[in-house]
Amino acid sequence: MEQNNQVYIELQKHLDNQAVGFPATRSGVEIKILKHIFTPGEAGIACCLSYKFEPLDTIFYRAGHLVASPEELEKSLDRIQKKGGIESKIKHGKMHYCNAPLVVGMYEFQLNRLTPEFIFQ
Repeated sequence: MEQNNQVYIELQKHLDNQAVGFPATRSGVEIKILKHIFTPGEAGIACCLSYKFEPLDTIFYRAGHLVASPEELEKSLDRIQKKGGIESKIKHGKMHYCNAPLVVGMYEFQLNRLTPEFIFQ
């Protein structure tokens, strides 16, 4: 795969190790989805997030090498959240962030009922 896909491959693997998972496919469609949501820099930041909500300072400890300051990290996290790539919530008066699972809920309930018509809608 192309070199510029490497960060997306790393993010896919990182997300696949989270609670819900994000498996690789033969077609590589998962990389296309990640490219749609994340810039390469944002994908790197998302690799530093957990599936559990964490405060900015905890994330900065892991992602500080990717950004110049906690403020820059916060701006990036807010941008990713607005695009639906991660989740955020206020906890104890501070913003907390975590990776968002690709699908939770209705889609999983269709697993035993998937048809080509449903998948390609």
